[in-house]
Amino acid sequence: MAHVPAAVRSNRIFGVNFDITERKRLEREAQVLSDRLINLQDKERQRIAQELHDSTSQHLVAANLNLMGLRQKFALTSDEARSWDDVETSMAEVFKEIRTLSYLLHPLGLDVDGFCSTIGRYVDGYADRSGLIISVRSNPKIDTLSIRMQRTLFRVVQEGLANVHRHACASLVSVQLRWIGDRVHVIITDDGRSVQDMQHGSPMRMGVGLHGIKARARQFGGDLKIRSGLQGTRIHVVMNRGRRSKHVRSTS
Repeated sequence: MAHVPAAVRSNRIFGVNFDITERKRLEREAQVLSDRLINLQDKERQRIAQELHDSTSQHLVAANLNLMGLRQKFALTSDEARSWDDVETSMAEVFKEIRTLSYLLHPLGLDVDGFCSTIGRYVDGYADRSGLIISVRSNPKIDTLSIRMQRTLFRVVQEGLANVHRHACASLVSVQLRWIGDRVHVIITDDGRSVQDMQHGSPMRMGVGLHGIKARARQFGGDLKIRSGLQGTRIHVVMNRGRRSKHVRSTS
């Protein structure tokens, strides 16, 4: 074996150490930016939900009351009455959609009712709107977690169900939230198309929703794992109950 001068060996070691240190620094910075972006998104969602509830909804209520008052002042033909009914029906639908959107943006019940009640109501409503048959089981101890982590778990379930509804062509979905040791597990299973089928047989890649789930999990030292096959897809998220810890990969 050829002799390598000590100075050359030292330079190589220094170069390797420098590369690893720089990579870790960049990874930490990327993680900080990802956390900051998620926090900003949550604050913006809360602001928009508040505006929809306090301002837009009130304007719609006032407009609807004015329409009702105007209708009483005029004798309408049958065609005019039908048109007026259509307008009032559309107004009611808009008001309903705004209330739903406000709730989706910022689940107000978390602060008062806790996670289990809030997620139960959300899943029931989502099942009605989407036509999916959804079962949900949540460990009651999750209500004792910080509101920040409860909100993160809610967003994970929200994104997971949206992903199923948009892409999987499923009919049955199971949502489970388990408390095992010092970790919380979110498991969403559907009976729809596999990820490979959704992507026309190409190698699996995550969309924006799944990337969002992964980023939220990492805020609490966790990670996301996906298993997909002929019987559907399983999204498994695990998070530490503490604020931040080393990354932990879930097990299937």
